[in-house]
Amino acid sequence: MKSEERKSSRPLLGGISLLSLLVLLAGSYSAGCSRDPGAAAPEADQPVGSSGTAGPALKMQKRAPQPSKLFDQAMAKIERLNEQKGNQRDAGQYLAAVQQILHEAESLLQTNGLSDQQRAAARKVWFEAAFDLAQVRGSEARPLLPKLEKLYREAKQQWLSEEEAAEIDQYRIWVNFIVKRESAASGQAVHKELLQMVDQFLADHDGHPAGVELLMAVGRSAEMSGAYAVAKAAHEMLLRRYPTDPATTLARSQLSTLKLVGQPLELSGPTLDGKQFNIEQWRGKLVLVDFWATWCAPCIMEMPHLIEVYKRYHDKGLEIVGVSLDHSREQLEQFVKQRQIRWQQVFYEPDAEDPEWQNPLAAKYNITSIPMTLLVDREGKVARVGLRGEHIERAVRELLTGSATESQPWVE
Repeated sequence: MKSEERKSSRPLLGGISLLSLLVLLAGSYSAGCSRDPGAAAPEADQPVGSSGTAGPALKMQKRAPQPSKLFDQAMAKIERLNEQKGNQRDAGQYLAAVQQILHEAESLLQTNGLSDQQRAAARKVWFEAAFDLAQVRGSEARPLLPKLEKLYREAKQQWLSEEEAAEIDQYRIWVNFIVKRESAASGQAVHKELLQMVDQFLADHDGHPAGVELLMAVGRSAEMSGAYAVAKAAHEMLLRRYPTDPATTLARSQLSTLKLVGQPLELSGPTLDGKQFNIEQWRGKLVLVDFWATWCAPCIMEMPHLIEVYKRYHDKGLEIVGVSLDHSREQLEQFVKQRQIRWQQVFYEPDAEDPEWQNPLAAKYNITSIPMTLLVDREGKVARVGLRGEHIERAVRELLTGSATESQPWVE
């Protein structure tokens, strides 16, 4: 059993570093700053004298910096801003640095005379900054989506390498993913669109390792939003495209869990206080089943959400039961007491002599990654699965107030 560790949302991106790219381009194009030898010499205010000496100093007409010089200057500034951004712990100053980088990249992209390599470098900077902005302030990145698609179409006509193509493609998908998944109400439609983008990525970059993380992200997000048909399609696509990847174990587990939606849940077992629990005793109430353990960091991070939801909705008809996968009764009892967790905990004493021992309920429902939640409606059927964070309260509120269908049958 593994805890589902939180992955970094930074895409799996390859290619040379921004600093290496700057050095390479600066060395390749520095000669472009010299004046065209075939251009006419500027005229003097007075003609050259008969003695062959020049008259008063020549007045040169000021010219705009050459594109390559502008490029070098902008990239150097962007590099400094990236260093500042990396050292920032204040969200506001981090955001300001990201916005400055976007501005510099935007100015470069509007500069005429850049080489294809220079324009590609500016595009990459813009996409990186758009991704950073989406992570910090998804709503502020939304206006960038039309520009993002325009630059993506442009880049697609000028790919300089497969690495560049896959990199830009990933940034495009991740920005769309972060921005659009905030629209939780759109659920099915948004996740269907995101899955189509990932499917196209896999068609363009067959076997690229980033496809695994993209499919897992869309699948889990669709699951939490109740877009179960899309979640199912994402997990099945992962199994087809990456049959030997370790992530297939989790994908199979998620598919098993999704098939519980709309089905009656049978759940019983011994509790931490020595009693016997059966979910049937709560028929007519909304029940949240939480598979977790004290050794699971993501589970602990979710606990404040559960405690708050329990306080807010317990008197309105919500019950919570934990299914602990802990191996130590003492450790579990201590944690429950310290955190003042008021709901029951189903706990099976592990068989110390059996190294292959598994929690019977986790084995029954093929739970291979925690935390995993099942929300059971008043009729005793599974209505939601895989809820985390704010999605828990939203689903509880909808089902208690009747603003959502209580059980949503599995859609084949």
